[in-house]
Amino acid sequence: MKHILRIVTFALAVVILGACSSKKSAVGTPAGPAEIPGNPTRTEAWHTLKCPVKLSLRQPMALSASGRALMVRDSLIHISARLLGMEVAVIRADRDSAWLVDRYHKVYTSMPIASLISDYGVTLADAQELLLGRADLASLLPAAAERVSFSADEFRDTPVGQVASEVSFSALIHKRQVSGYLRWDLNKAEWDIPVDAGWSVPSGYRYLEPKRLLQTLKSF
Repeated sequence: MKHILRIVTFALAVVILGACSSKKSAVGTPAGPAEIPGNPTRTEAWHTLKCPVKLSLRQPMALSASGRALMVRDSLIHISARLLGMEVAVIRADRDSAWLVDRYHKVYTSMPIASLISDYGVTLADAQELLLGRADLASLLPAAAERVSFSADEFRDTPVGQVASEVSFSALIHKRQVSGYLRWDLNKAEWDIPVDAGWSVPSGYRYLEPKRLLQTLKSF
């Protein structure tokens, strides 16, 4: 159980922070607008989204965790992962920083992302579109795409245009392959409703350097 929770926590970090970890290797000028597979018009706007999501891993071991995602357009990504009905991990990103909370071990880590946004022209809205299958990582951050890949499948019509029901990800970290997918329950998605975006790191949790989180994968 202890190792499973660590892998779930790590996989959430790969999903949101994978591109950020490639920042130092990025070269050249900021990329242009990302292509949107399956939705060439991209005219539908949205402000908030609440949606159940399933996180499934294929590597380094097979397992699944249910969760709920909350997004505020270009301002917030908040994903809560649960196993056996218990919240085990939270990942949250806004325009300034990203946080990852491991509730089982009562530790958290954070990293700034404001410089990534300003230096490379990548916005939080781009990350949101990536998670919804409507953006291409290779167009957003070519250097990141060398280490982290995303692909989208099963597009469905929604009030805000086409959204992918399933977004797969893969990353090679410390010579270990981490892969899996996000499965959105679009039948239960709630668009543009009032949301409570308040949150703080739980008291009594120990801070963990981001690089130590990545080293966790070596133990599997």
